[in-house]
Amino acid sequence: MKRIFYILIFTCIYSFHSCTDKYPTDYTKDLPFGLEYNMTEHEAHTIVDSLARAGIVELYCEERNGFSYKFLHDDEEIALSASLRFYNDSLYEVDVRRNGIGKQGDGKKHYLAAIDFFKSQKINLASYKKEHDGISGKYEFDYKKYPYEISLYATDYSLYGLIMVFSNTKITDLLYKKELQFRREVRMDGESFCESIMGLSVGIYKATITDAGFLVIGVRPINNPNFDYFAQSYLEQALNAGIQIKGCFVVDIDKSTWLNGAVKGERIGKAYR
Repeated sequence: MKRIFYILIFTCIYSFHSCTDKYPTDYTKDLPFGLEYNMTEHEAHTIVDSLARAGIVELYCEERNGFSYKFLHDDEEIALSASLRFYNDSLYEVDVRRNGIGKQGDGKKHYLAAIDFFKSQKINLASYKKEHDGISGKYEFDYKKYPYEISLYATDYSLYGLIMVFSNTKITDLLYKKELQFRREVRMDGESFCESIMGLSVGIYKATITDAGFLVIGVRPINNPNFDYFAQSYLEQALNAGIQIKGCFVVDIDKSTWLNGAVKGERIGKAYR
C-alpha cells in the first residue's frame, strides 16, 4: 500500500532547477537525526536514545523506532513524528511527517517548512537527481541517488500534508515484490482485497467489486488529480492478488450511489485489463 501511496496525485508546479537552487550544496547528509543507511537496530537506537536524553526528540513509550521532533519555521513550532524501518537488522527507511497534518495550512506552507527541516538536518538535496513521473504532488519532489531516494509530499490535500520519506529503494522494491508474491499465493477473495485497500491514509473511502466484474473505488477528489493512473495502479494490485476483474473505476464517494453489486456515479478514473 505504501508504494501506491508514493505515486499518488497532483501536478508539480516547480521546476527542478528552481528547486535545487534553494539548497546549499555543502549539506552532505542523506538521513536526518544523525542516522545512516544500513545501521543495525542497536546502532540506530543508540543515536535515538542519545537524542532523547538531550531533549531533542521524545520517544513514544520507550519505542525507539518511533519518536517526535519539534523545530521552528517562521516562528512557529512544527511537530513531526518519525518512524524507522529495518530489514534484516539494517536501517532502510526513515518516515517523517507532520503531526495533525489535516489541520495545518496549505501545500506551499508545508513545502517551505520541509525546506527548513532539510536545512536544519543538513540534507543535501542538490546532490540528488530529481525524477518526475508526471503525477507528483503539488510542491512534491522526488530525488534519487541510487539506490537511495527522498520523496517529499507537501500537498494541500487534507489527508496528507507534509510527509518526507527517506528510503533505500533496493529494499523497498524487494519488500514490494515479496508482498505481491504473498498476495498471489494466498489468492485473496474480492471482499478481503477491497477491505485491504480501504483507509483514510490512502484516501479510499469505499471499494467493491461489482457483479459486472469491475473494481470500483470511492474517493474525494481534490485539485483534479490523474485518477486514471490511480485506477491503473489498483487494477494491477488486484490482478497481482489473484482477483479476476475486467477493470477499475474511480468515483466521487459523495456523488455516487452504492448498490448491492453495482455502483452508480460518474467515472473520474478508469483502467481496463
